[in-house]
Amino acid sequence: MYVNLGSKRGQSVQQFLRSTPDAHRYSVHAFEPNPAHLPALRAFALRSPAAARITVHPQAAWTTATQVCPCDAENPYSRVFIGSASMFISV
Repeated sequence: MYVNLGSKRGQSVQQFLRSTPDAHRYSVHAFEPNPAHLPALRAFALRSPAAARITVHPQAAWTTATQVCPCDAENPYSRVFIGSASMFISV
């Protein structure tokens, strides 16, 4: 099993599938909480030769049950916050 946390548009999953000789033996779980990236991630997963083994999870992974704000490394103003504002997602 290959688990990618913060899959964004699927770049790391694609690299894993290309560079791992026995990648065909792995199920792939791609987690992405940011709704802005989900359409591209889902499109990548559907067109991939490994489509049957890729599961897209529209959620984040965290060490405890909490709420976090989706972040994007391309946005310098993006931060992780713990709180209960409406823009937060449960994980």
